[in-house]
Amino acid sequence: MRKILIPLLFTPILWAQNIPDMTQKTFEEIDRLFEMQMRQMEQIQKQMEAMFKAFEHTNTNISLPAITNSGGIISSGLQDKKDYYEIVLNNAVADNAKINVEAKDGILTISVNAQKEIEQNTTNGIVKSFSTTSFMQSFTLPTDANSEDITYEVKDGKIIVKIPKKS
Repeated sequence: MRKILIPLLFTPILWAQNIPDMTQKTFEEIDRLFEMQMRQMEQIQKQMEAMFKAFEHTNTNISLPAITNSGGIISSGLQDKKDYYEIVLNNAVADNAKINVEAKDGILTISVNAQKEIEQNTTNGIVKSFSTTSFMQSFTLPTDANSEDITYEVKDGKIIVKIPKKS
C-alpha cells in the first residue's frame, strides 16, 4: 500500500515542476493587468463620487432640460411655476396605466405600470398577446417643495405632477 501512496503524494509536486516558466509569467501578467484595471476603476469611482457630490450641492431651483430615458418616456424636468413646481411626463400608455407618485427624503419618484391585452382573429383561431410596460423616474425636490400635498393628473397621454411650494 505504501508503494502506491508515496508516488501519488509526489505526483502533483513533480507535475508542478514540469509546468513551463511561460505559464507562471502568463499568470503574473494577468495579475498585473487586473491590478491596473482595478486602479483605473477606483479612479473612475472617485471621479463619479466627486461629480455626484458637486451635483448635490448645486441649486435645485433651476429648471432642468428635457430628459429621455430608455423606456421612451420624455420628461419636461422640474419646472418652476411661481406657486408650485410641475413635472410633465409624455407617456402613450398613461391613460390606461397604474401610476404611483411618491415623495420620500426629498426625492420624488413617479412609477407607471401598464398592461395591455390584444386579441386577434386569424385563420388558425384567436391569438391573444399580452404586453407589460413599466417605467420609473426620480427627481430631487427643491428645499421649498411641499412633499405632503403632491397631486397628479393624466391628460392626453401626459402625466402632470404638481408640487406645491411651502408657505
